[in-house]
Amino acid sequence: MFITLVVVSAYTDIPQLEPIRKQIESFKSGRTIPDLSVGEAGEIGDLAITLVEYELTDSWIDNYDVKHKAPEGAKYLFIHIKVENIGKVRETLPGYTDFSLWYAGAEMPYSQACWYTRSYPSYIGRTLKYPGYSDEGWLSFEVPAGIELEDTTLEIKGLTWRLG
Repeated sequence: MFITLVVVSAYTDIPQLEPIRKQIESFKSGRTIPDLSVGEAGEIGDLAITLVEYELTDSWIDNYDVKHKAPEGAKYLFIHIKVENIGKVRETLPGYTDFSLWYAGAEMPYSQACWYTRSYPSYIGRTLKYPGYSDEGWLSFEVPAGIELEDTTLEIKGLTWRLG
């Protein structure tokens, strides 16, 4: 009964119910509203997560100065993230596999390129950090060469950043 009243009430013209209306629309669409922008932090519990910057490239150079080209028709998208504990107790940071990159309705494959290069030190996560401390690094994905970044999102546990 209470849920029905909340849902019905959410569609009345009461400004205080705007957060509930946004949540209902979010559940309906399956997406988080609104998308975050590059450089903007989002919060999951006591963690602040920021997509700092990104780079789209045809190749990368490994720790032994060997150049690795993307497969034909592909590029590498390197995404720099920062995760900070903003709470009061020690927290486990999310791991790199908790992040998903979406383009044209498909999840893009994670690439291990940043594990082998000094240019893009990798973000691994899954570490315990005390309040005020953070971890940052790069995620790497193999994407279509013609990717449209305005239609590309990075997602983690309800937070979504639109790249373009």
